[in-house]
Amino acid sequence: MIESIKVKTKNECDELWKTHPALADGTSSSITAENFPLYIAAVGHLILYSPEHISAAINTAKRDGLDVLENFLKQKKIEETGHDQWARSDLAALDRGNDLQIETINSPAVKSFLLWIYDVARNDLISYLTYIYSVEYITGYLGPKFLALVEKNTGIARDRSTVLAKHADIDGQHADEILPWISWLAETAAEPHVQNKIFSSIERCATFTNELMSEIFENKKTYAPNRSTTPAIQMEIH
Repeated sequence: MIESIKVKTKNECDELWKTHPALADGTSSSITAENFPLYIAAVGHLILYSPEHISAAINTAKRDGLDVLENFLKQKKIEETGHDQWARSDLAALDRGNDLQIETINSPAVKSFLLWIYDVARNDLISYLTYIYSVEYITGYLGPKFLALVEKNTGIARDRSTVLAKHADIDGQHADEILPWISWLAETAAEPHVQNKIFSSIERCATFTNELMSEIFENKKTYAPNRSTTPAIQMEIH
């Protein structure tokens, strides 16, 4: 199962890189110095909620008597806490006075994805672990190429996009660490059609990446920063 998951995720990444207009196999000019900070803010908004989602998954593992997974997720929460600060620092340097905030950025793609993540964290740990694996694989695999494209189009060097660069450096290894847990949980659950569920979650993560890039770099949806002090989405995790 592990090998089929890796192949599926790589194929989704390759398809995205080759066919999305904002990437176009590294030839697109859609990414600009003006819209790139929006992408950083949207990614930062997503990362902001990672500890809360992991907390929900910890509660689910505890409820289901999965003590070993509960302990793994507790360590994962420690590892993921504070990464939103990287996005804040990047925006302070890149936003050029537009006052983008990761708490209040209004991204329909991110909002929809956050609600899905929260749902699977509470109700479907196989899909939740697959989400973690998928986004880490996508970041580790496509991140370096994406950052090279950003630098080519905007002149913004990799070390000025720390939230993306640091995750690109570490997420490939983190993704590999998640795979055995997905396999173990799938065997433990003994669900019918579990591979279809895993593949569906991989596709959901690839779809989110596609939607976010279209939203920001191709102007496919109405996209505007929320200038209020109220977060664009609020989670209630108990």
